[in-house]
Amino acid sequence: MKAPLVSASRALALVAASVAAVALSGCNAVLTDVWQDTEYQGPGLHRVLVVADRNEQVGRRLWEDQLQGALADRHIDAVPSYRVTSASPSDSAAVWDAVAENGFDGAIVVQQLPTETSTTWVPGQITEEPVTWYNRRWNRYTTVYRTVHHPGYPVRDRVFRERILVWSKFDGPRLIWAATAEVTDPNSASEIRQSVAHGLVPELVRSRVL
Repeated sequence: MKAPLVSASRALALVAASVAAVALSGCNAVLTDVWQDTEYQGPGLHRVLVVADRNEQVGRRLWEDQLQGALADRHIDAVPSYRVTSASPSDSAAVWDAVAENGFDGAIVVQQLPTETSTTWVPGQITEEPVTWYNRRWNRYTTVYRTVHHPGYPVRDRVFRERILVWSKFDGPRLIWAATAEVTDPNSASEIRQSVAHGLVPELVRSRVL
C-alpha cells in the first residue's frame, strides 16, 4: 500500500510554534514547525519532482517554476510536476507514479495553508520634546522641554503560510523533512514565492536533505 504523498507578526512577536524557527532570505519570512527524520539513512535527493498542491493551474505553475529555478541555482535537478503529469497534485498515487516512472529521488511538495492574522502591541512611551517660541518681553527665543505621552497601539499583520514536505523514494515513499514557511505582510504573491523558494533551498542543503 502506497504511503500518502500529500497528506500529512512587525515581528519580534513572530515566535516558532514548535521545535525551531529558521530565518529565510526575504522580508518577514520564517520557517516554523521544522521537523526532520533523524533515522533516515538514505542519500540526499539530487533529482526531485516539484509539486505545488493547488487546484488553480496558473498558481501551480508559478510556484513550481519558482522552486525549480531556486533548486537549479544550487545545481539540483528539479522538474515541475505539471511537465510530467496531468494529474491533480492532490492525487497522491498519480504523483508518486510520476516520481517512480521518471527516475526521481523524491518530491518536494508545497501546500497552501490558511492565512493568519497576528496582532502585536507596540508599548507607549514618554518623551521630552522641545517647544520654542519668541519671547517679546526679553526679545529672544526661549526653549522649554515638555513631557509628552505617546500611547501604545496594536499592529495587525497578515501571515501567509505554506507547508513544505520533502519525500524520499528510498526506503519509502518516506517523509524525511517538513516545515511551515511564513511570510508576513508581503506586497504581492510573487514576493511570497520568491521569499519561500530562495530561502528554502539553502536550508534543505544545510540539513543535508539535498
